[in-house]
Amino acid sequence: MSRQGGTCMWINPFTKALLEQLGHTTYLIPGNAIPVMDIKRPTHISTIICDVSYPGSRHLVDPGIRWPHNEAVPLNFERESPEYKVHKLRTKFFKTEDGNLVLGIPSSIQASESQVISDSNGENWQIKMAYWLKDRMTWSTYVGLWQDAAKHGLPFPRGFESLLFFTFLNEKKINIVSSDGKTHATFYSLKDHTTERIMMTKKELMNFFVEHYPQYSVKKLEEVFEVCKLV
Repeated sequence: MSRQGGTCMWINPFTKALLEQLGHTTYLIPGNAIPVMDIKRPTHISTIICDVSYPGSRHLVDPGIRWPHNEAVPLNFERESPEYKVHKLRTKFFKTEDGNLVLGIPSSIQASESQVISDSNGENWQIKMAYWLKDRMTWSTYVGLWQDAAKHGLPFPRGFESLLFFTFLNEKKINIVSSDGKTHATFYSLKDHTTERIMMTKKELMNFFVEHYPQYSVKKLEEVFEVCKLV
């Protein structure tokens, strides 16, 4: 329990192990944070917990995601789930025609038509995550995904080569991204859906972590910054 957190590849297998120690039956499933269902190259891993409500029931447990749901999501709905709230952001799950699952948030004007799904009330939802319910997955890491992509001559999914960190803070979702040798933080307000982008130097990024995330030691951050070519 280092209190240093991690990505879905660490948080969700840990959650799976915890649930199993509590006596539950679970298994891991792959997903894609860039929701293209026909690309079988996972960028996400999640947990299914079995037989909670009744024999044969299935629930999705996914705390290791940008929109962490702090409750098990029952999968016994036909096409769409009830609404959930994650840090005041509305979410909803939908089953696809091939029996898989997608997670949606209220659609923005910028969302492309291929990434929008409508619910029974006619409201549009932007697809942010795809889960392959029929597949099972063993534990992996992003390093493993990189190696697998390289082995098959495939590019790593766009966006993951530059994302350094994401979190929630003061009703805002924060992405810290590095590209073209520069680092910037994007603050997305869950209250009024506005976005603010701030460029950061390495020193400013260090101060940001020290102020808001004291569980990360300065020594550890310095080590990460030293080996991370993006910062």
